[in-house]
Amino acid sequence: MITAEHIDAGYSGNTVLRDVNFTLSPGSLNVLIGANGSGKSTLLRTITGAAAPLAGRILLDGKDISSYGRRELARRLAVVFTDRNGGGDLTVEECVAMGRYAYNGPFSRNSDSDKALVAKAIADVGLVDKAHRHLGTLSDGERQKAMIARALAQQTPLIILDEPSAFLDVAGRQDIMRLLRQLADSGHAVLISTHDIAPAIAAADNLMVVDPASRTLCCGSKADVIAKGALDRAFPSLSFDASRGDFVYRSLS
Repeated sequence: MITAEHIDAGYSGNTVLRDVNFTLSPGSLNVLIGANGSGKSTLLRTITGAAAPLAGRILLDGKDISSYGRRELARRLAVVFTDRNGGGDLTVEECVAMGRYAYNGPFSRNSDSDKALVAKAIADVGLVDKAHRHLGTLSDGERQKAMIARALAQQTPLIILDEPSAFLDVAGRQDIMRLLRQLADSGHAVLISTHDIAPAIAAADNLMVVDPASRTLCCGSKADVIAKGALDRAFPSLSFDASRGDFVYRSLS
């Protein structure tokens, strides 16, 4: 579905991550993990076409992602970043309905089937009672859920989310992780970056872990990446206990 070939990701000529290679397949939940400032968001913007790679290429369905038009790309790829600017005057329903623009255009009226998809997306993230509230009146967590619902309404085979559980409480984070797992199980390819590490690892099929020394990614099945010690290298003050599925603090003495 989407393949990175020898990607260098960065900005203004400054390479943040180098020689990144991976493939995201249908029906998989892929989790990108790394310390703060390790380049996860920069990599996601490169993967989604929001930023050009410094080297290498991203292939989406065998075609360079830079060659897609905006609406064509939006029918294949839905993206949720953590940006909180703009859109405050829209209601939740109006915001989520924007997910149908890739099919209908911004000035077309949504059909009954479009409206049904919008309603389902709102229900899936638990915002039915907020559907007619303006985004500007919502909490950060509720607004994040609305952005996720908009991505769901796009009905794309590939969904990429940067910190989807940001601003959510414990129950909200669990709900979103269950929803993403369900999306992968239904055939979507899902990629998330997150600091909510243990629950994400538990739900993941594949891990992509930033190695802080080499500035590369260790990618593969969850079992393989854990066995290679990638999590321990990424978080030197912690040790991942596979039997518990969680981290414990490592003695530095």
